[in-house]
Amino acid sequence: MGWRPDLSGVKPTGKTVAIVGAGPAGLACADVLTRNGVKAVVFDRHPEIGGLLTFGIPAFKLEKEVMTRRREIFTGMGIEFKLNIEVGRDVQLDDLLKDYGRPCSSAWGDLSVHAWRAGKRRREWCL
Repeated sequence: MGWRPDLSGVKPTGKTVAIVGAGPAGLACADVLTRNGVKAVVFDRHPEIGGLLTFGIPAFKLEKEVMTRRREIFTGMGIEFKLNIEVGRDVQLDDLLKDYGRPCSSAWGDLSVHAWRAGKRRREWCL
């Protein structure tokens, strides 16, 4: 079975956070939140997790099975993945705000989610 994180001492907070992007930053965010009792739901437009680790690094440099095993570990921790879903096209940011409060954006090179709400441009920050 291999290594699995021990979450037996984690007390659920009852909070749920939407994370936009299943690349390294989004996965790290989901990992830390889960270890602190927050339910993480990760949205990504790609069919697999990993971002550049999966789609940008050639298999001879990083075996793709590494991310497959990592996804199994994350799923076992309780992290939920909603893949093949693009925020802004398949699900609206306002829906994430309504359902999850403040979503985290982990898009490469950008730490903010831009939203058009009530005719005004808003920027929701999450680090």
